[in-house]
Amino acid sequence: MSLLEHAAAPPRAKRSYNRKQAQRTRRRTARIREQSVLHAVDRVLTIKMWALANSLSFSTARRIIAEGNGPKVVRLSERRIGIRESDNRAWQDARVR
Repeated sequence: MSLLEHAAAPPRAKRSYNRKQAQRTRRRTARIREQSVLHAVDRVLTIKMWALANSLSFSTARRIIAEGNGPKVVRLSERRIGIRESDNRAWQDARVR
């Protein structure tokens, strides 16, 4: 064999990247991003993120907080509240039977 025969590699097949694959990739990265929020040191979670982390619906999460049965709440602004991850962990530990 000559050097030219070794140098010429067969062309690679093109990857087909369709819309469904793109949607799956976006969903997967969104899930990973949401899960990475749960592994941070002591971030402040929004009510929506807190509900997702505890497998609650948004309305149930709001009800639990309104009744005073939820974790400690941090007032972020006049109309926005959040929950520290450390407070969420403490609340979860207190609920273990």
